Amino acid sequence: MRVGDVADKLDVEENLASHHLRVLASLGFLKNSKKGREVFYKINKARFVSLIRELKKHTLFEEILDEALRG
Repeated sequence: MRVGDVADKLDVEENLASHHLRVLASLGFLKNSKKGREVFYKINKARFVSLIRELKKHTLFEEILDEALRG
């Protein structure tokens, strides 16, 4: 997804979205690629799976997940 598209969906300034996307990429949660001046991001599924496996070790995880999914 293009940085501008993320900013639009979240209703934030593009520079703010870009900053946070760079942080997530630096932590391995996103992968990025450039086409000209545009930067595109996609989710690194393996990194999220790893995070969820770690979180599942904590007793409140299931309760928090259930609450989040009920939305």
